[in-house]
Amino acid sequence: MLRRLQEVLAAGSPPFVFWHGGRWNRGSTIHYTVQPAPAALNLDQKLVLRTIADAFGAWKAAGNLPLTFQRVELGLSEIEISWVENLTSGTDVLAGFADYPPGTPGIANRIRLNASLAWEVSASRGDVFDLQNIVLHEIGHALGLGHSTSDLSVMSGSIGAGPGNGLFPADIEAASDIYRATPGQRVLARFLTETLDLARSPVTCPILQPPHNRLRPKRRKRAVI
Repeated sequence: MLRRLQEVLAAGSPPFVFWHGGRWNRGSTIHYTVQPAPAALNLDQKLVLRTIADAFGAWKAAGNLPLTFQRVELGLSEIEISWVENLTSGTDVLAGFADYPPGTPGIANRIRLNASLAWEVSASRGDVFDLQNIVLHEIGHALGLGHSTSDLSVMSGSIGAGPGNGLFPADIEAASDIYRATPGQRVLARFLTETLDLARSPVTCPILQPPHNRLRPKRRKRAVI
């Protein structure tokens, strides 16, 4: 297995989407709540809700995921999307982060977006973050995906400001494979493992645990998610 891992990494192709090993139960209805965007961001609240719903729908349709996504106003939810001022981790400024599934029963997994940055629902210039693209990325984490080795992928570890690329074939295939796999089954070789301890995953597949799932703005509005 280690030799195969080294061979695949050395080949550098095709792009890989890493997976930390968690997923929601197939057939689940995933409820989510959305906190209104701060007024200072000048975002149309209805358009924000539609963008988030479309992002969930894009993952479901493209990957043929056996999940249903439903926004709720009140009550318990599996995912809570909200805005946080000055979102940081240590000395790093974050544009967003998400918790991996399945989380703790009764406690919503988080998707957080940095309210201190400049946003547009669909970025038309290169100095603001594209909400469509960043939400697609964070929902990818919330579904269980890690980062991609391709800069074209929405799950790339480095996303700049400006218009996004949307879902990449490797993103779609990764999500599909994660939710199609049955316990004990290995998915395709694009999922690699850092520890080779397959028993640690609820779906024992060759996977690589990403070091983090946070987006860090860098110079020129670059971001590592």
